[in-house]
Amino acid sequence: MRVDPHRLTSVTGPLHAGDDAAASVAESHVVNVAGLISVPFAGPAAIRATVASVLLSEGVDIMSSRKALRHGTPVYVRADSAAEDVIARLREISVKMVPVVEGFDLLGFFDISDTAS
Repeated sequence: MRVDPHRLTSVTGPLHAGDDAAASVAESHVVNVAGLISVPFAGPAAIRATVASVLLSEGVDIMSSRKALRHGTPVYVRADSAAEDVIARLREISVKMVPVVEGFDLLGFFDISDTAS
């Protein structure tokens, strides 16, 4: 599903591939990146927790850090981050896909190519 980044602040619910929630509009709601996960991670809970722990301890939350990223730095984004802000930050740092973490759980991956330009 293609998502227009200019409408992300007006969609009332999470957008999953094939979800009709995109049709409902309310100006005061912000879509979190968790609702736009392109590739859900369906592995065992232990693996999801391990990957999330490594990302949280060794990686950089792209929304909370504005420092320059070195090549090879693992990056992630928290599930409650505003999708519009995540899209802008991914374009700024030239990253196409980013893991989405909630607590100590890897939810999946957000792919910027799934959003309309």
